[in-house]
Amino acid sequence: MDNIKDTICEKRKELGITQEQLAEMVGVSARTISRWEQGKNLPDLYYLRPLSGALQTDIQKLIGGKETGSPEDNIIQYAVKKRGTFMRKMMLGLFLLISALIIIILPVYGFGISSAEITLLIFILLLVLAVSIFAVGYFEK
Repeated sequence: MDNIKDTICEKRKELGITQEQLAEMVGVSARTISRWEQGKNLPDLYYLRPLSGALQTDIQKLIGGKETGSPEDNIIQYAVKKRGTFMRKMMLGLFLLISALIIIILPVYGFGISSAEITLLIFILLLVLAVSIFAVGYFEK
């Protein structure tokens, strides 16, 4: 399943189509196709059927399943892997949010940080990062 990015890129080039053309056929942006080919993101389950159709391959081969395994097993494994990526992003967002709350609470109780401006700046930066990661995790779901 680790070679889905390679399969997408190879099949697209084999068919002689651009990322933009593939994106239009699948119903996503060219940037999304690029991210799939770079391995930065995995296609959602919803896009596996149109993607396999556009690349003229079956879903099992697209996600790198073994030919002896059942397609259902491979899709379940793929979904579990996709869910793991989502959970890592959500956990990072949660960590950043908790860190921001700790930084804002410490000065209130007099534990260390004395400059309110620095604390507020750090809090805002961490909060922005946390919200961004939560948003990415939520919308990737």
